Amino acid sequence: MTTHTRHWRSLILRAYWDGDEEPAIEVPVGDFFGQGWCTFAQLSSAVIAVNPHGGFNSYWPMPFARSARITVENIGPERATLYYQVTYEIDVDVAGSGYLHAQFHRSNPLPRGATHPILDTVPGRGRYAGTYLAWGVNNPGWWGEGEIKFYMDGDTDYPTICGTGTEDYFGGAWNFEHPQGQYGVYTTPFLGLPQVIKPDGLYQSQQRFGMYRWHIQDPIRFADDLKVTIQALGWRSRMEDKMRYLPLQDDIASTSFWYQSEPHASFPAIGEVNDLEVGSGGRGAAAPGRTLGDHPTLGGPITVRAGRFGPYVNNGKINATLPKSVDPEALTLAEAVALIDAKAAASPAKPTKARATRKSAGANGEEAPAKTTGKTTGKAAAKKSAGTKTAAAKAAPKKAPATKAAAAKTRAAKGGGAADGAGETADE
Repeated sequence: MTTHTRHWRSLILRAYWDGDEEPAIEVPVGDFFGQGWCTFAQLSSAVIAVNPHGGFNSYWPMPFARSARITVENIGPERATLYYQVTYEIDVDVAGSGYLHAQFHRSNPLPRGATHPILDTVPGRGRYAGTYLAWGVNNPGWWGEGEIKFYMDGDTDYPTICGTGTEDYFGGAWNFEHPQGQYGVYTTPFLGLPQVIKPDGLYQSQQRFGMYRWHIQDPIRFADDLKVTIQALGWRSRMEDKMRYLPLQDDIASTSFWYQSEPHASFPAIGEVNDLEVGSGGRGAAAPGRTLGDHPTLGGPITVRAGRFGPYVNNGKINATLPKSVDPEALTLAEAVALIDAKAAASPAKPTKARATRKSAGANGEEAPAKTTGKTTGKAAAKKSAGTKTAAAKAAPKKAPATKAAAAKTRAAKGGGAADGAGETADE
């Protein structure tokens, strides 16, 4: 499966097994495949593989006895193109296998002192199979001291299984720090930290992480019910020579995977598109867009982008709106070139003027050659040298007619546009 990165949180994947009206899987496409921040990260594991550039592959077993229905809903305002393939086999005995379930939760921000619910209490019999977390940090300092806790089969006051720290649960140690002074990324068959997004010094101001743990070799089995939570804790300053925990109010989005018998409890509402979005590149910034290739005559890349007035194509300083009948994700380079050329031809030429600078006297009292810039001044003058005007200066009239530039530049001229579509116009 693949789709554009900007749709990874607004396309909702659902699966229904054996005629059930309630979805057993309800997760944004990106989070199901360990890409919760809508930014590609290579992920190589036993059941999820994400390869350049955005190839989503799932090997989770999804047993069903009679029927399976898989849907993808676009809850965003923009049209999306999705490429997919589903492989299945028939005449297989799946008795006792349980049905795959997946549930999404987001706390943004997590209320102070609260724990993030990875999995609400689910009744039934089954086994817990895995966790993916997209964690956005809102405080400086270490953020992963919180414990993951599993409450099973009636345990409520105290967890049946209690972890020792966030990085421990995901198979790391000592704050994931390696080499010294930075986070080390890793992806293995059953656990990993494949994504660390660093602040860019401007709009992407917070550190963000993507982590997974698959309980395939070590399933957590439950007979009656299961609840899973995780704390968000950092460190505050020492007091009386004692270390103190700092409750964090971070942006945490989790996807839990488990198998159980049906029927299952209804899931909490997943939220609207505004509840799920992970933010843009800055105030009014356009998405970087998909590069189609270089323009054959003007040169420079052609990209298709999402703008304030709808999708458009960009080449240097030229923006051309896509017709409503054109799918931006199915647009070809040839079609984009035609749109760019049509827009360039429709834009009137905008001539510029050449300007001559004032002449300076040479070492022997002669005038040095005049330098020209983009405009003429309408006056030609010469500086005095040793108190004497040169003959050329005397012959020059007080006012000279402005000259036209040899060739007028048009909007079709080569040149890079403003970064991230900042040059976008109302024509988009």
